[in-house]
Amino acid sequence: MFRRALPLALLVGGLTLVLPQLASAADAEAGLEKSREVCALCHIVEEGGQGNAGLPTFINIANDPETDASRLRAWLAVPHPQMPQFDSLTAQDVENIIAYIESLKTE
Repeated sequence: MFRRALPLALLVGGLTLVLPQLASAADAEAGLEKSREVCALCHIVEEGGQGNAGLPTFINIANDPETDASRLRAWLAVPHPQMPQFDSLTAQDVENIIAYIESLKTE
């Protein structure tokens, strides 16, 4: 099990170091578009959107005091089992989705 966890931890650690550099080029509008395509299958990604009412909305995620870009990055890099595999998400997609979620903060 450790042999599998170590490469995954290194990947997440590496992404944590590299991806913030992409954040400056992140595009919240592109993040909304990708969220509609990928995330809206389950989550409510925008006001008036449809999704599973039992899951956190993107507005709730954005305004959770424990949520920050690093946590979102890790969550999207190693999603929980119920989430679809995000093999199609590029590093830029991840940064754009994070930018979109962060644009929803009301605090």
